[in-house]
Amino acid sequence: MHSTDLESWLVKANAQLRTEDVPHRQRPFEAIRRFAKESETSIDLFSDTGKRIFAWFKEHAPEGAHALGSAYESVYYFDSVFWVVSVPIVFGTVSLDARDSILDMPTSTKAALFETAHLSWDYLIYWADCVDYGQGSAEVLANKTLDEFGGQMYAAADEELRAATLLLRQHRPQARALMNCRNATEMFFKAYLAFKGQLNEKAARQINHDLKTALALFIQVSGFKDWQGVEEKLQVLPDIRERYDGFKAANTDLATAFAFAQSLGALITREFTACNMMARVMLEYESAAPKPKN
Repeated sequence: MHSTDLESWLVKANAQLRTEDVPHRQRPFEAIRRFAKESETSIDLFSDTGKRIFAWFKEHAPEGAHALGSAYESVYYFDSVFWVVSVPIVFGTVSLDARDSILDMPTSTKAALFETAHLSWDYLIYWADCVDYGQGSAEVLANKTLDEFGGQMYAAADEELRAATLLLRQHRPQARALMNCRNATEMFFKAYLAFKGQLNEKAARQINHDLKTALALFIQVSGFKDWQGVEEKLQVLPDIRERYDGFKAANTDLATAFAFAQSLGALITREFTACNMMARVMLEYESAAPKPKN
């Protein structure tokens, strides 16, 4: 499409989005979705068309509407501390620095994190999940073509995950975050199944709060056989019947529970958006891996 034609389409699309009271931060994503549907093409966020749409909305939005604050704040456990990992709100193509994403970490601690390949890659892979979830979750929430019940489950999971972050970033991490992570995990499983047309409200009630059953169905529907080995991680999550009890948990278990829930959320987000920092990180990881000798 010529620039003038796209410009004309964007003017009309923005007027419609304004009528629908869509927030400025969400408009580029929604415009790309609608443009792709109308043109019957697949548009990557980082394609030339995607960049032009982002640039147009940035130019026609209130100053700072597309650049203020964080899209998402996660936590990463290292050296006995939950460090805040900030994912910025960005539009268009930008360079994200994994090191700069860790807030308030002393230089010496950051040096220790990146001094070995094992520690640094663990963090980079975790950071990729943060970026993919942080930049793609709003797009999933705004996507009205996805199953409505699945959208409700995804939204609820998002709230639980963000609540867990707030509890873990406190001076004394709160073990109550364990239940938030448990709820987020359950709801993410159900959201994925619903998005794939394999779950409705009645079937969800039959699963009840059984995480092992939800995991088995997730693996069956997704085909992600490598997730068969993660069942043991569910053991750190409390039974739903414990939701009114007091909680005690080691920080390492809290970190495991949070990382699991976030990883699941990021995987689902990658499936239904074009966000995929993980693919770039894994490509670099594979390139850096020692090659076997002949």
